[in-house]
Amino acid sequence: MVRPEAVLLESSSSPATAAGSTDLAFEIALLTDVGTNRENNEDACDHFIESADTVVFAVADGVGGYDGGEVASAMAVEVTLRAYRESASNLEPGKRLYRAVQRANIEIHDRALAVPELRRMATTLTAVVVSNGLLQVAHVGDCRLYLVRRGRMVQLTKDHTVVQERVRMGLMTAARARNHPERSALTRSIGHELVVSVDRMRKPRAAR
Repeated sequence: MVRPEAVLLESSSSPATAAGSTDLAFEIALLTDVGTNRENNEDACDHFIESADTVVFAVADGVGGYDGGEVASAMAVEVTLRAYRESASNLEPGKRLYRAVQRANIEIHDRALAVPELRRMATTLTAVVVSNGLLQVAHVGDCRLYLVRRGRMVQLTKDHTVVQERVRMGLMTAARARNHPERSALTRSIGHELVVSVDRMRKPRAAR
């Protein structure tokens, strides 16, 4: 299985120019792959460009083994971006993003309750807003966010899995965790409960 990941590349190049539009302070590309273990793609990703220096993007991976994984991941991304777009623009971007992720969680939870065949659907979600050089993140599950800066790649998010919790507690080595049969068992997901605990972080642009 290929875990969906978001990679943020920080470049010293000049702003990108979208065809027929104003200069943008970033470049963005998104791609998902079905991987090798399943026939259907339970990953989803999308973005929303709010202004020349503000972009929101999200990546989600439906919980495998249950009906509706692909429905949950698509909803998570769509609702998060829609809720962010419709929120008051005078609010701080990180707060808008957090509220948008909570809205996605509620809508997926409600949909699962209303449709019996989707009752166990859930998804991971990593959503990012970059605004005026400040990166802010809302994260649930194990879709990883990496920052590539000056030739180094650093994982910014923590995996919300049973195995990684054991590693953080010193009960398991990282080497053993890499091939553990329960390495994908989640401790948090979007849609499973009415209220979800969301990791939040912020990271400013590095000085040139």
